[in-house]
Amino acid sequence: MTLLEMQVEKVNKNTQGATSEEIQNYLEQLPKWEKIAVGGEERIQREYTFDDFRDALDYTVEVGEMAEEIN
Repeated sequence: MTLLEMQVEKVNKNTQGATSEEIQNYLEQLPKWEKIAVGGEERIQREYTFDDFRDALDYTVEVGEMAEEIN
């Protein structure tokens, strides 16, 4: 299943994280993302850069609004 075919799910502290195999599969679908380790756990991240503060703030607000729709 591709990421585009998946549904967003609300998670909590008991939610099982992605396996190394799943993470590798996701990375193949996500250009510019990378795998990192945080506290001994694998994660994926992407850094974004913006021309100015306003663009960064607009992007942050848009992501926040999408997250609110899920909650």
